[in-house]
Amino acid sequence: LDVSEYPFQQGPPRFVRAWLYHYDFTRLDTPWARRNPTAKIINETADSERNLWWTRKRVQEYLPKVNLDSLQEVVVAQGWPAGPPKKKPSCRKCEKAASKACTTGAGCRSALLQLYICQAIHTVRRHGAQARIWVGASVAVPRLHPMMSDTIFVDGPLVVISTVVAAFAGLRLTVGIASSLARRRTAKLKLD
Repeated sequence: LDVSEYPFQQGPPRFVRAWLYHYDFTRLDTPWARRNPTAKIINETADSERNLWWTRKRVQEYLPKVNLDSLQEVVVAQGWPAGPPKKKPSCRKCEKAASKACTTGAGCRSALLQLYICQAIHTVRRHGAQARIWVGASVAVPRLHPMMSDTIFVDGPLVVISTVVAAFAGLRLTVGIASSLARRRTAKLKLD
């Protein structure tokens, strides 16, 4: 959502309506693409068409014009949550239990462990929510071929997952090399 282009800066809209659109990817000029009569074929040499990724066509009205009251009735009838959002969970309950347990001396270690786990979960959730915002980025690259785009999309979640997998693979490789070297050194010491 581009906040600078958000049309309701002054206040929420009084009515909303939704349209159903049919999206279709554009295609480069190939025999396969020419067989599809509805395909939008782009000219790969034209700068104006180079970043046209898809076309869209309005199909029909998806949701008629509604206001908040009529929409609220539908939401409640479906059993979906309505009204203000619930408060975010906090560690206050764990903090009180840990404080009480440590004051009375009954199960202080257990209560503190639960408190640390609670705090760790909330920290991961808070920072994880910030990380989920990043979906990806478009990156300009030099055109290596006339049929190639000059922009690629770097998928954010794929980068994160690949980094974690690579880190574990690197750690496993490092541990394997270290244990191999330790075995060699131990074998050499036994021979000496």
